[in-house]
Amino acid sequence: PFMIAGLTLIHLTFLHESGSNNPLG
Repeated sequence: PFMIAGLTLIHLTFLHESGSNNPLG
C-alpha cells in the first residue's frame, strides 16, 4: 500500500508540475 500511495503521489505531482511549468506538457 505504501508503494502505491507514494507512486501515485509522485506521478500526480510530476504530471501537474509538467503541465503547469513545462511548455511541452
